[in-house]
Parts: sequence; structure tokens; C-alpha cells
Amino acid sequence: MAKTLADSVLDAGLDVIATSTEQYLCTSAPTDRATAISTSLIPVATPGFQAVADGTPNGRSLVCDASNGNTADDDGTATHVALCTGSALLLVTSLASNVAITNGMQINIGSFTTNFADPV
Repeated sequence: MAKTLADSVLDAGLDVIATSTEQYLCTSAPTDRATAISTSLIPVATPGFQAVADGTPNGRSLVCDASNGNTADDDGTATHVALCTGSALLLVTSLASNVAITNGMQINIGSFTTNFADPV
């Protein structure tokens, strides 16, 4: 049985993620905003986003821009990036590989893409 889903439905979810105003580099996968803050190795960064676009190979995608020039304020191993609003955790993604961080280190967080695939 074929299924279709309008792009506007997928876009609505990605648009919510794009309302994130806080980005954290975390030592574990947080389950809420408070944990994202308490496990972050950098002070809060402000994320930027590209416009929602066609995904690859299908669906819709949202690119979170790179965040450069962050200064670590703790030691630890970074494993995840978290995006939050002032009141909620919206997205957690794992890093491609864990990164050892030391206090005072300059940190660049690479861009990443969130994809919502078309239904199957």
C-alpha cells in the first residue's frame, strides 16, 4: 500500500527544530534540557540553520550550521550535540567520533543535517 505525506507535514517538524536557540556539546546523550546544560563542555552557543530543503535521497532536511570559536569551560569527552529552546530539549545527535576536550580549548562544532524521510 503506497503512502504519501505532504512536504509541509515534514517541514513543520523541522521548523520546530529550527526554533532552537541553544546548542550544547555534551558528554552523554541528554534526555532533557537540564541534562544538556549540566553535561555541556561549552557555554551555550547559538545555533544557525539553513532553510528546510529536499532531503537526500528523499524526504526533507534541515542543516544546522557550524558553530565556530566556542571555548571549552570544562574537561571531558564530547559525544553528542543537543539543540534546545529556553525550555525544552528538541534534538540530540551523536558526534561522528568522541572528542577529548580540555578546559580553555577552542571548539568548532561542524554542521550537521537532520533528515525526515518520506514514508514507505
